[in-house]
Amino acid sequence: MNAPNLIVDVRNNSGGGFKVSQQFIDFLKKFKGNIFILQNSRTASNAEKFLVRLKDRKNIVTLGETTVGTLAYGSNYGTTLTLPHSKFRFYPTDTFDKEDLPYENLGVEPKVKLDAFKSDWILQTLEYIKAN
Repeated sequence: MNAPNLIVDVRNNSGGGFKVSQQFIDFLKKFKGNIFILQNSRTASNAEKFLVRLKDRKNIVTLGETTVGTLAYGSNYGTTLTLPHSKFRFYPTDTFDKEDLPYENLGVEPKVKLDAFKSDWILQTLEYIKAN
């Protein structure tokens, strides 16, 4: 891909499997242009892990709002346990990433805050790209 800039939008992304997002992370790490990632207060779980893995790269700028803060623990493989007497079912934690612990309950801050009540965030991002 020879584009000078790429906008990636993970707003309202509640997560998913890391095996899938890792392929996208690997692709973005090879991208030579500038990458602008949009995030918001409804970006959670594996989408937050995605941000943490990429946010400190020189060619990446994160924009938007602080994320949910639910990324250090999770149930990535759908294992369920059922309590024998109540038949209550739950998903136990089967993932833990120490790297993500500083963001747990706090969220991932964007490098650039965007105004949710101003114009469309894509337009705000394009304005940011032109100004920088």
